[in-house]
This record gives sequence, C-alpha cells and structure tokens, in this order.
Amino acid sequence: GPVDMKQKKVILRKKLRGILNKMTPEKFAKIAAQTMDIIKVFAENKEMMDIIIEVVLGFAIQIPVFGNQYAKLCQHLKAHLPKLRMVCEFQWILDDPDLSNTFRKIVITQTNDLFKSYRNHSPRDIDLDEDGKKIEDQEELDMKKSKLKNNFLAVMTLVAELYNAELVNAKVIFRGIFDALLPPSNKTLSSIDIEGLCRVFERCGKKLEEKESRGVDRYLQK
Repeated sequence: GPVDMKQKKVILRKKLRGILNKMTPEKFAKIAAQTMDIIKVFAENKEMMDIIIEVVLGFAIQIPVFGNQYAKLCQHLKAHLPKLRMVCEFQWILDDPDLSNTFRKIVITQTNDLFKSYRNHSPRDIDLDEDGKKIEDQEELDMKKSKLKNNFLAVMTLVAELYNAELVNAKVIFRGIFDALLPPSNKTLSSIDIEGLCRVFERCGKKLEEKESRGVDRYLQK
C-alpha cells in the first residue's frame, strides 16, 4: 500500500546515499555495480527511477570534485539498463522498448530543473533569512552567498560532465545554458555567470571544440 511505498522510498534514498557517499575513481566499478543492484531491487516504477537519478545528480552538486564520476555513473547505468530485462520483473521495464533513452530523458529533465533552481545565484533578497528578516551576521551572509554560488557552479560542472558522458548533447549546452546566461536573454550578466560559463568550457570545451567548433566560435564572440 501507500505506506509501504513511502517506506520504500526512505530506504531507497538511505541505501543509495550510503553507496554514493563512498565515491572515488578507484571505487567506481564497485559503486556502479552496487547502484545497478539498487535499481534491480527498487526501480519498480518510473517514480522510483526518478528518485535514483535525483540522488545521483544530487551528489554531483554536493561533491562537484567527483562530478565526472557521477556523470560517468549515469553513463554506466544508461548502458546497462537494457540488460535488466533479462533479470527483472518490473512491468514498466519490460514494457519500455528503449530504456536507455527513457533514462537519458529523465537525466536531462532533472538537470534542467537543477539549473533552473540554482541559476538565481544572487537573488535580490539574498540578505534576508527564511523568515524575511535581514541577516545581520556578515559571516552568515557570506556563507549563504558562497553556498548559492557553489551550487550554481556545481550545476555547470554537472552539465559539462554529462555532455562529456554523452547524456546531454551540444544543443542542451548552447540553448539551455549559454543562451540562458548570455545577453540578450540575460540582461544582467554577472561575474558569477561568466565564471559558470568558464566552468563549462574548462570541463568540456575540448570535446565541444572537436564536435561543434562553429557553435563554440559563435559564443566566444559574445
């Protein structure tokens, strides 16, 4: 019933976080295998799959230094999902003719949501707390500012690494990220926006150049 489902979601998040928390490049293969096991046990419907992807991408934001590992994990899951058909009895998995693509679409949607929720890194009311009171303590305000900035930069790193891992294409980078952050659509281009754009080029510029040099030139001229 619904109580079981609620309980399952709690257990799923807890178990998956416990696994992903240990991420290092050396442990990647083990963590990838354990994550697949989690999918086999818990991904009984698309909603549970959503949660699994949400937890993985959440770690990429929390621990951006391993952003490439979490993106690589998404790439691994996408490649291995079709094999689940042979060992899995979940109906939605058996009914889906292209699981890899379904997975990729969920990753893109969630990444877009993360970008939307973190792109406002310097809101006008940044100096107000949750109750709308002015933050008097300078240290607290600085921490809030740096957290918002770091979350924004972490999303930019994630998008670039997902491009490297071939989960998002250049169109997502150009239209979804660059167009949103550059004039004319962004009338108040800030130094943090520019830092975010640089972060994308640092992480995936080489691949973008090789594949999409015309697009890249167009943006560099801006």
